[in-house]
Amino acid sequence: IGWYDTNNPLQLSTRIGEGLKTIEEALSPKAVILFEWLAMAVTGWVLCFTYEWRVALVILACSPLVLLGGALMGYAQLNGQKSVVDGYAEAGAIATEVLGAVRTVASLGLETLSASRYDAALHKAQRAGIKVSLLVGLGMAILFSSPNVMMGAGL
Repeated sequence: IGWYDTNNPLQLSTRIGEGLKTIEEALSPKAVILFEWLAMAVTGWVLCFTYEWRVALVILACSPLVLLGGALMGYAQLNGQKSVVDGYAEAGAIATEVLGAVRTVASLGLETLSASRYDAALHKAQRAGIKVSLLVGLGMAILFSSPNVMMGAGL
């Protein structure tokens, strides 16, 4: 009941849809992939320390670079997704409001005003999505350039 005091009730359907999408992504095989990558990293470090300790020290010194890239991607996806969802929820609320009162909107000639409000809300979501994409791209660039840094430092 308290949710309706702080949120727009017209955003409910959009927020439920986004919540279901988030749950679906959480149940995907990403958790399995995470444990697989962690096992590969630990196995790689053990083998490196076993066969050539100097190479292991180079990899250990460059590991913060890998962690920085992963942390930046995770931060952008978790925190940036909220602003994207908020923008789409606002646009969904406007669409629900206009479609619910389509006769009134048409009789008062408010179609262009309603369309511009909807476009502004979508533009807000688009800007947030672009920002998230840029941060994720920067994190991926750091993450994927780290093997080259490790090879260069090891030579």
